[in-house]
Amino acid sequence: MRKLLPTTAFFTFLVCFNAYGADLVEEPPSPFIPTTESDIPEWNGAYAGVNLGFGQIDGVFTSDCLCSTHAGSSSKQAGVFLGFNWQLDERQWVGIEGDVNYDAGKIRLWGADVGADFTGSVRLRVGEEIGNGLLYAAIGWTAANLRVQNPDDSATAQGWTLGAGIDWAVDDATFVRAEYRFNDYASTTLSGVDVDFEQGVVRIGIAHRF
Repeated sequence: MRKLLPTTAFFTFLVCFNAYGADLVEEPPSPFIPTTESDIPEWNGAYAGVNLGFGQIDGVFTSDCLCSTHAGSSSKQAGVFLGFNWQLDERQWVGIEGDVNYDAGKIRLWGADVGADFTGSVRLRVGEEIGNGLLYAAIGWTAANLRVQNPDDSATAQGWTLGAGIDWAVDDATFVRAEYRFNDYASTTLSGVDVDFEQGVVRIGIAHRF
C-alpha cells in the first residue's frame, strides 16, 4: 500500500502537468477578416449630394479696337449634383451626372466686374472600384451664365468639361468625394467685348446613395 501511494501521486502529477502545458501552447484565435459580399460597397444606382469648390477663373477680353487683355481671379463654388451608376463588370462602372453651382468669383477689369454666377454640367463618368473607393474620369457639356456689372449685361456660354476624382464609401449609403475639373467655355460677347473663359476647380462633396 505504501508503494502504491507514491506511484499514484506520480501519475497524477504527470497528467496535470501535461494538461497545463497543453493550455500554454494553445494557438491564439485568428483575427477576423471580412470576406462576405456585404462588406463591399454597392455603387450601382442613383445618388445625390452637395459640394464645395475652390479654384481659378481666367478670361481673355477682346474689345472693339482688337486689343486683348488677359485677367483672372480666384473663385469659390457651392452646388448640388445628381447621378446614376451602372455596373459594367465586376469592378468597372459607367454613370451619368448633372450638377448646378453658384460661383462667387469675379474678375475686376476696366472698372467692371466680370464673372459667372451660375454654372452647370452634364457629364459621362467611367470608373473602377478599388477597395472602398471608386476612381473615375468624367467628360461632358458645361454652361455658365456670364455677367458684367457697370455696364450691366449677361450671356450664356457653353463649352466642355473634363475631370477626374474619387468617391469613397463611408457606409452602405454615404460616400465622400474629391475631384478636379477643368471647364472651357466658347467665346461670347458681353457689352461689346468678346470674352473667352476657362476655369479650374477642386471640389469636395458628400452624397447619399438611394
